[in-house]
Amino acid sequence: MSTKKLIIYTDGGARGNPGPAGIGAVIYDENNRLLKEISEYIGEATNNQAEYRAVIAALEKAHKLGAEEVVFYLDSELVVKQLRGEYRVKNKDLASLFVRVHNLKLNFRKIQFFHIPREKNKEADKLVNKAIDLAISQRGGTMLLVTILVLASILTIILGLNDIVRNNLQFVKMQDDSTRAYFAAEAGAERILWEIRENDFNIQSCNIGDFICFDSIGDINGCANICLSPYTDTQTLNNNAQYKLQYDNNGDVIVRSFGYYKDVGRVVEISY
Repeated sequence: MSTKKLIIYTDGGARGNPGPAGIGAVIYDENNRLLKEISEYIGEATNNQAEYRAVIAALEKAHKLGAEEVVFYLDSELVVKQLRGEYRVKNKDLASLFVRVHNLKLNFRKIQFFHIPREKNKEADKLVNKAIDLAISQRGGTMLLVTILVLASILTIILGLNDIVRNNLQFVKMQDDSTRAYFAAEAGAERILWEIRENDFNIQSCNIGDFICFDSIGDINGCANICLSPYTDTQTLNNNAQYKLQYDNNGDVIVRSFGYYKDVGRVVEISY
């Protein structure tokens, strides 16, 4: 099924800011018929990050529905003004989400964003709380399972099988570290694309092998083979993962984004 115009109400929220966060979206066609609802838990995030994630999820769903025009209603005035281009996006974590929204907007002929009072966005808000409540209740069940596993591990130690348990736990930890490293690399890639497109950063002024240098507040200060103090080539995210960016050129402009978390590293390479 496809519809040319969609009306979408979105909301995102976190309990603790940052804290457990969820997103909600209610999608209508132009005749005000309900088409889809989105209610998802997104893990630890801030309120503003959740607001952006809700818009991203809704844009992805709208594209699948074949929409050409989308009208958004949000109760976050800050996010609306940023998406309209009235405010600059200075927060580096929001910048990567802003770039994702910008790229998704290219799938549509027309997109509008409007701010509405919170009381007119109750349905999307309910979906946010539904997602968070469900995740918290499942977490309680998970804690019970963890308790059972701990008791089981004590028993396996007695039986001489503790190596099996230890290897499984290490495997899970490695997966989590690898995921954080990858998302850090992805955040770095989205950051440099945003700087090139929105802030007119001239990446081709760099020499091959140069790293992008940042100042103390995270703004780009140019590029160099070695970023000398007080500048650094490394940016740290809220989850303590880090990324650094390196320029290359073998006919195409290439930027490598290196993501790190603890002892794990991942690379995302972009070219244009």
